[in-house]
Amino acid sequence: MDILEKQELAGMALEYRRECGRDSVVNSLTTIYSDNADSNRPNSTSSIHYDHLLSLESGPTIVKARTMWRPKRVSNQGTAGSF
Repeated sequence: MDILEKQELAGMALEYRRECGRDSVVNSLTTIYSDNADSNRPNSTSSIHYDHLLSLESGPTIVKARTMWRPKRVSNQGTAGSF
């Protein structure tokens, strides 16, 4: 599922731990969680959050982040009066 098609960003939390340099090699790890019973297959009605971790290749964490996503709201704008 493409999260941007069915979900909208509801919130974001960032926890900065350290800086990295111009020549730093970084690793990125993302884990998905869903309020759906099968968290590996979230659907359009479930809320989702991602935990993000950016760390230096040598190990120290640069930033921890969490993004929260909710189902997109249905909009009827532009359809009033259409037949």
